[in-house]
Amino acid sequence: GISTMTLTLNSPPRLGTCSCTPSTGMVVSTVFKLNCSGWMDAENDFPLQYLFQLVASNGSESTTTTTNVLDLSSLQLSNELYTVLPPPLSTEGSNANGLITLRTLVSDSLGSSNPRVFTANVQGTIDAFNITKILLQLQEKIDQRELEQANVLFAVALNYTDTESYSSSHILERQYVRQRLSALILSYARAAEPVVETRPVELDPWASTALILKGIASFHDIQESTETMRDNVLDTATLLIGSRVLSSSVLPNLLNSALGVQNQVSQLGTDAEKRIVSGRTEAICIDGAQLLLRGTVPGEESKEIILGQETAIVAKRFGSAEAASERNSMSSSVGANFSFRLPMHLPASTVDALCFYSRIPTYPGRLATGTLSIELRAEGQVIAPLVTESNPYELNIPAIFTNGSYCQFYNITTQNWDNKGMTFSGYTENPDGIRTMLCQSTHLTSFS
Repeated sequence: GISTMTLTLNSPPRLGTCSCTPSTGMVVSTVFKLNCSGWMDAENDFPLQYLFQLVASNGSESTTTTTNVLDLSSLQLSNELYTVLPPPLSTEGSNANGLITLRTLVSDSLGSSNPRVFTANVQGTIDAFNITKILLQLQEKIDQRELEQANVLFAVALNYTDTESYSSSHILERQYVRQRLSALILSYARAAEPVVETRPVELDPWASTALILKGIASFHDIQESTETMRDNVLDTATLLIGSRVLSSSVLPNLLNSALGVQNQVSQLGTDAEKRIVSGRTEAICIDGAQLLLRGTVPGEESKEIILGQETAIVAKRFGSAEAASERNSMSSSVGANFSFRLPMHLPASTVDALCFYSRIPTYPGRLATGTLSIELRAEGQVIAPLVTESNPYELNIPAIFTNGSYCQFYNITTQNWDNKGMTFSGYTENPDGIRTMLCQSTHLTSFS
């Protein structure tokens, strides 16, 4: 027989406008009125709700995403918001003309939303005296759980740190502000956690936090970095990566924050700090790879995020059929150009293979490749099956140089590189013409 079903698609609200009054004002002192009017919904899915946001780059409606916006309000029934505004905060350099981009998501009662982008002109700058007051106000907003207003003050402070002056006094000022902001964003995340965990993943409730965190970990001068700041950034990233409502769209900003810290430590840190930070960064990135597999089924193609030119996380879910066939491999399609093959007959029916590759110098030592970290999980739990030399894990890692190279792993017990259970099988050339080292291993960890 034949059966039919008629589906009605829900369309978002439309026909309305959003604006800012006054159109021009002064940083942190002028109270702007953001207002949306004339919005209708064809299916009468009322009430409508409004989410006001600040865009952290001068984009258009087509280029604005959840990864570059700060929430100025929660999702609210009121179609207007009174707020102060920061100077332009750009992810691609500062904007001297004072023009900032705002966005409102107008949603119906079923969650279908329509974005509307508009602008305001914010004049004035923040000096060393004012930034001290801003940091005090920011602490008060966090203590009072006024989180969206705290976002505005974070944006103001990040604009201050975005100056490109390289005088020693300005570097020390920015160093102090970044360290203070790193403590405040950690307090902010802890204060926001009970509220955020009640919100749907679709609203990207951690997007603002991850964007601020990335801004704190981004430097004009490496001298702005301090050990306390780095610890606070990693503590915040660890809190976020463990949230059940963290969306995969937030991952690039979050993981780049941790990688920013790792890059700083590679230049400034002691060997002991390099070991600690590398381990923490790997854990954050591997958990991020697990998040990529949310909702996937065995046999789907690998999921990946490319972070910079030669850093990536890749994840794939294998069923017993894939693990026992020629489909038991995974690779990074661009950038990192590594690959990994499972041995046959793993002990679980469904296995998640999680990989993190980085060319950033991490653990101590001169390495012929970047570091490839691999973890297997079954039902969310780490598994570490030992395999034999006749049925090993296979790794292809891009080679930086090839003379006298050999395969090794980082032994966390001895805190040194080791080659136990490792076999170097020679060099191969991948389809992009990049020479790689072929290694075999009877265990999993961080390889180079």
